[in-house]
Amino acid sequence: MEGRFLKIVLAACPRLGAGSFSWRLKEALEAQGHGVFLFCPSLQPWLFEGQQVRREGLRRFLEVQGPDLMLFGDGLLPDEPAERWGLPLGIAWEAPGPLAGCEGQLRQAGFAFALAAGPRAAAFLEGEAVAQRVVECAAVPDRAYGETPLANDIAFAPGVLCLQDATEERVAKLRELMARPPFEGLALRCAGEDWPQEWALDVASPSSAQAIYAFRSSVACLAFDDGAPVADGLMTDFARGLMAADGCPVLMADEAACAPGLPLGEGCEAPVAGAALDGELQRGLARLVAALEAEGHRLGSPSRRRVATVLGYFGKGNFGDEYILQTLDERLRAWHEGSLVVAVSEDPAHTLGRRGIYAIGLRDKAALDRSLAFSAVALVVAGLLFDQGIRWTMGKAEIASPLRYSDIPGIAAFCLLASMNDADVVFYGIGAGPLEVPDSQALVRLIGRTDALFLARDGATAQLLRQCGIAEDRALAKADTAFLGGAPHDDGAVGRWLADAGLDPSSQRLVAVSLREYENLPPRFEQRVAQALDAVAGSHPEARFAFCVLDPSDRALAERIMASMAARDAARLFDPGDRLDRLRVLLSQASLGLSMRYHCALILNSCDVPCVGLGYLPKVESLFEDMGCEGLLLPMDAGPEAMEGALRSVLDDREAWRQVVAERAAALRELSLEAERLLRERIDRRGPGKEGLVPQALFLRACSVAEGEDQAERSSLERQRDEQRRRAERAERERDELLASRTFRLGDALLRLPRAALRALRPDRP
Repeated sequence: MEGRFLKIVLAACPRLGAGSFSWRLKEALEAQGHGVFLFCPSLQPWLFEGQQVRREGLRRFLEVQGPDLMLFGDGLLPDEPAERWGLPLGIAWEAPGPLAGCEGQLRQAGFAFALAAGPRAAAFLEGEAVAQRVVECAAVPDRAYGETPLANDIAFAPGVLCLQDATEERVAKLRELMARPPFEGLALRCAGEDWPQEWALDVASPSSAQAIYAFRSSVACLAFDDGAPVADGLMTDFARGLMAADGCPVLMADEAACAPGLPLGEGCEAPVAGAALDGELQRGLARLVAALEAEGHRLGSPSRRRVATVLGYFGKGNFGDEYILQTLDERLRAWHEGSLVVAVSEDPAHTLGRRGIYAIGLRDKAALDRSLAFSAVALVVAGLLFDQGIRWTMGKAEIASPLRYSDIPGIAAFCLLASMNDADVVFYGIGAGPLEVPDSQALVRLIGRTDALFLARDGATAQLLRQCGIAEDRALAKADTAFLGGAPHDDGAVGRWLADAGLDPSSQRLVAVSLREYENLPPRFEQRVAQALDAVAGSHPEARFAFCVLDPSDRALAERIMASMAARDAARLFDPGDRLDRLRVLLSQASLGLSMRYHCALILNSCDVPCVGLGYLPKVESLFEDMGCEGLLLPMDAGPEAMEGALRSVLDDREAWRQVVAERAAALRELSLEAERLLRERIDRRGPGKEGLVPQALFLRACSVAEGEDQAERSSLERQRDEQRRRAERAERERDELLASRTFRLGDALLRLPRAALRALRPDRP
């Protein structure tokens, strides 16, 4: 498969962190230039129900990204048969495997292929007919494992390892062994279930390095062959292969006390064995792809993986930012088939489920660091560089805090981390302002020191950046990415909506209306707009009004205006939901627009459609200046007569206005293409440096910041629960002691007769 590279979805729950077979496969595939999207219960819990992966949760992602293969590891299974997923499914298996005993479920999944760690795993899969074809991989490390140094190896003193689950007998046996030579004084680390806290090894996080630290620092791994009815799923052939490569012998617990020659003075420093996993995996994948292509699948591309990590205000449904992200993802993949976009999102579930784009959370700094390590470019998009008070910030001190990345201090920290990972920083189609606070200006200058390139969406932004201290050749005035949208993708849904709504753009004048709830709406705004539209409908009976919902909050305002219109029969509500491309299709068929929203006016103009604007923010004013349409921009407190006049001027002389817009849009489109060319140059010059094996040093990290906070909260709740349970138990003991006391029995006996007499006299009283 030389020169062919795959996009692979990996659903896994690496139970030994970076020492797991699934994680080593991921590293080996990435080192070979393939793109791997990892989905894990601890990272994307909304995609999983127990051990099953929900196809519906990945539906949009699979549609948009079109991966070649999907691989299930660590006991995870698809929730629907393979034919429903739309791509070949495979399983990663290591003997004995976490699903041993579930052969029926494995066969029902309909796996097209399997990657097996060693001959025992391959024999099991072939014997049980789990997959149509099995690729056997050596149960030894990949090259990335062998070439990865431990950054703080002083943290793990020489110790003893156990990769099985706890039982009372095993705990007792280990206490006995660790109290006498040759194990006395060594640390004991156990990665299975239910071990005492002082022995437990935390390897729950996907990229946790603790297992590798334990392998390399252990003088021996103790194993039990006692027939205990527990899973013992960590003691696989692959785990044994890693231990052997690190010079850690496996000793049976019953014979361990007699083990001779253990290097008790230091951790193991044995060199890792050769990269057999890489070579066998590469050859096996080539055979697999050939077989699948013979069945009609078209897999892979000639382009190696290139990653772009993109920061923006994503995941909250803001139309402009979501539209920019979608456009950028489409165009990056069109330039370079191997491109992968990783969005740094406020809500990764939203970005994955609605946009179909892989996303990581704002607070998962370790995942962000790893993404930037692979990235050819780190992009900051949309109008994030401003210091008005949408979010509170402590200023430049915030770069050292558990920050949210879409504030200016967070953007600066993102850029610094990208620079440390040798990823080019590009502010792409960026808008800025106001930038009035000295801390904000200082942070912009700090970003400039990372050799960042600012491709501004307008001249005012470029000038503002230069005033902050950015060099002129680094702050270039270009244009918004919306001008790169090209021909809209029409799936027929808009045509059906127009027909159902009784609208015909070829014979009617379609007016696209986009208004939003904002703090500077003047009094009686709805009535003013309704009167203006009624007047237009009276003078132009062919006019029809499509109120476009770019954000869910737009709907209520649109409905109030429509209810206030006398010509409400000429008005319809168009809500494309998450399908941003459908809005572009509708806007491209409009005769003109009436818009507050920047991106509605922008998309109309990019489709050569003139627009009447309401200047609720400076960026809208800047856009209308760039388009040569200052005469169509009205103040927010404009009366209905002014709105009607502007709309009628376009309807009466639409071709002249269309010509003005088309000429300016063509010029701005050229600037956008120039910005795109500069971005491509940055990606191409970094791309070769980020192909193949990406070096890393493994630091000890049990969990992400967010996971650590969640764990602290869980621990607090558990302590509260335990305290309440102790109080309840104490109250029950006190009650039982009281009921059993001589005083209570005597008092109860003395009151028994009066209570009986009272019940006889007052039978209605309890």
